[in-house]
Amino acid sequence: MTRIAQLVILMGIGLLTNSFILAVSAGFLFIIQITGWKVMLDILEKRALEAGLVFLLLAILAPLARDSGRLGDIMVCVSSGSGLLALAGGIMATHINAAGLDLLHRQPRLGLGIILGSLLGIILWHGVPVGPLMAAGITALLLELLGRRQGP
Repeated sequence: MTRIAQLVILMGIGLLTNSFILAVSAGFLFIIQITGWKVMLDILEKRALEAGLVFLLLAILAPLARDSGRLGDIMVCVSSGSGLLALAGGIMATHINAAGLDLLHRQPRLGLGIILGSLLGIILWHGVPVGPLMAAGITALLLELLGRRQGP
């Protein structure tokens, strides 16, 4: 099956499962493939993850920029039980994400399993594919728990 056919199938899966993130991503790559814009694939492969993380962080921080009173909300949040759990969750997630990023750098082939797992999560459980890095981190954690070597 050609790369273009695979991208068309991914767009179809995205549309059928109402995963517009998947449909748009596959569509964007489809356009890059049919136009032969190979340099963009190199850029995306090297920098898209970091760019996506920047945009994700911007979305989270935008409310703080909009309303300066939100700084007080942060103090209230971290002084409550659920706020402290959110703080702990953020610390744990960043640690797990770092392990996932490291794993993907050492074993890039595992990315295919993460993509397939994300697709199954979208199709079977209406998941949202915003966490491939977290999926890699969970994979790294599972490999560590199972005592599997994570190196090349």
